[in-house]
Amino acid sequence: MLSAEEFRNNSLNIKNYVNRINTLIENIQERIFFKNEEYDDLTSFLKEDILFSEIINDIINDIYKRISLSYQNNIIYDENEIPRYCYIENKSRNDFIKSIMLLSNNNKNLFGRILTPIVNKIRMVGRFKPNWSEEQPKLVLIDGEGLGHDPNSVINIPTSITNSYGYVDKVLLVDNAQQPMQAASTAVIRNLITTGYGSKLVVCFTHFDLVKGDNFHSSSDKEYHVKGSMINTFNLLNSEIKNISDFINIFIEDNAFFLANLHKNLNKNKNIYTINQLNKLVIKLSTSIEYIPFSMLTPTFKKSQIMTGLNDALKKFGQRWLTILGFGFHEEVRKEHWTRIKALNKRIAYRIANEYNNLQPIPELRRYITESVYNALSSAETEWDNPFASFEDKDYKQNIILQKIQENLYNILNNNLIEINIFKWKEANDKEGKNSTVIRAYIISELIKSSILELIPDSDDYQLSNIILDEVIQSILSTQGKVI
Repeated sequence: MLSAEEFRNNSLNIKNYVNRINTLIENIQERIFFKNEEYDDLTSFLKEDILFSEIINDIINDIYKRISLSYQNNIIYDENEIPRYCYIENKSRNDFIKSIMLLSNNNKNLFGRILTPIVNKIRMVGRFKPNWSEEQPKLVLIDGEGLGHDPNSVINIPTSITNSYGYVDKVLLVDNAQQPMQAASTAVIRNLITTGYGSKLVVCFTHFDLVKGDNFHSSSDKEYHVKGSMINTFNLLNSEIKNISDFINIFIEDNAFFLANLHKNLNKNKNIYTINQLNKLVIKLSTSIEYIPFSMLTPTFKKSQIMTGLNDALKKFGQRWLTILGFGFHEEVRKEHWTRIKALNKRIAYRIANEYNNLQPIPELRRYITESVYNALSSAETEWDNPFASFEDKDYKQNIILQKIQENLYNILNNNLIEINIFKWKEANDKEGKNSTVIRAYIISELIKSSILELIPDSDDYQLSNIILDEVIQSILSTQGKVI
C-alpha cells in the first residue's frame, strides 16, 4: 500500500499532467481556428507542438522512476539504457508473491506503484508444489491474456495463441461452470478442432461450488449438468463446423475437470473432491500419449469442394472488412471508428503487430480458411483407400493434414496481405490532414482486395486468388493425401 506522501505526490503529478494536456488541447484548437479548415486527424498538430514531446518524455521518465523505485538493482538495461527486464529471487513464498504483485496486480491500493500496464511477460521458475499435490508436478505452464467475454461477439484467436499449438503438449482452457460456455471458450475449441489440434484440448471448469439446484443430489449430477450445457452449445454449431458435436461427446468424458473453492486454502479432509480433480488434472497435463494409428491411410479429397469452401471464406472475409472500413455492407458488422483503423495501420506499418484489439485481419482470414478447409476435408465425399479404417485412424490422418495447412497458412497470409504491401501500409499510415481517414481506409480496402483477388488473364475482371488454394493442395499432397 502507498504511503501518504507517495499518494500525495502521485495526485499532484496526475493533476499536473491533466493541466498540461488541457493546455495542449487549447494550443491545437487555436491553430485549427486560425487555419479555418476541418481536420479528421490531428496527429500532425501534436507532433509539431513541443509541449506534446515534453509530456511524452516526462511520462517515460516517470515509468523509469517507478521501475527503479520498485526493483532498484534487479533491473537489466539494453544498450540504450532502456529497462528490458527485472529479476526477483526469493525463497519465501509469501515474499515472492508480494514482489510480483507490482508486475501483475491491479489493486487500487497499489495505484502509483504497479507496473502491470507495461509488463509484457512474466517468467517464474521454481519448485512449486501445492500442499494438496501428491508429488512435485513437472510442468511448464504458459498463461496468456484472457479472451473476450461477450457471448454475441465473433472471436478471432490471436496469432500468438494459434502459433503455439504446434509446440505445446496440451492446451488448458479454463471456463466458468456456473454459466453457459461463452463465445471466447467456444472459439478456442472450434479453432483447435478445425486446425487439427483438438486432441491437445483439456477443459477445466472453475466455480463448481456455485453450481446449485434442487435437482442436484451429488457432484456427478452437477458434472452431468455442466457437460450437457457444453454439448448443447456445440450441437448448435454443427451447421457451421461438421462433426463438431461428435468430437465434444467423445472428448468430454476424459478431458474435462471440475474445481470448487479455489479461492480458499484447500483442506485434504474438507475438499477431497477438488483435490482429486486437481491431481487427475496434473496427471493429464504431465502425460503426453501420442496416438499410434493402426494403418497409414491415404484420403482423396475433391478439389471442387475445397475451392467452393475457400471462395465462400474469402468472400465473407472481404465483405466484413470492406464494411469495417466503410466501403461495404454486412448485416453483422458496423463501420469501425477511424482512430482504431489508424491504430491497426500504425502497428502494421511499424511492424509492431499485425492486429489491434478486435481488429485482426490475418487471424480472421486464417479462421475463415481453416474452417472452410476442415469442412471440405470432413465431407462424406472424401474417399479413403481403406474404407473399413477406424474413425480414430481417419481422424488422426485428417489432423496431420490440417496441422500442415495451419503451419504454412500464417506465412502465406502475412506475406500476401502485409509483407509485399508494407510500403502501402506505411503510405496509408502517413496520411494526415483533411479527409486523411477516408483516404487511409480506402488504401487499406484496396490492400484487402488485392490480397484475396487477382486479375483474370486478358480481362478487366477479378477472380479469387489461387495462392491460398495452391497452398492447401500442396499441404495435402505433402502429407500423402490426394486431390482430384
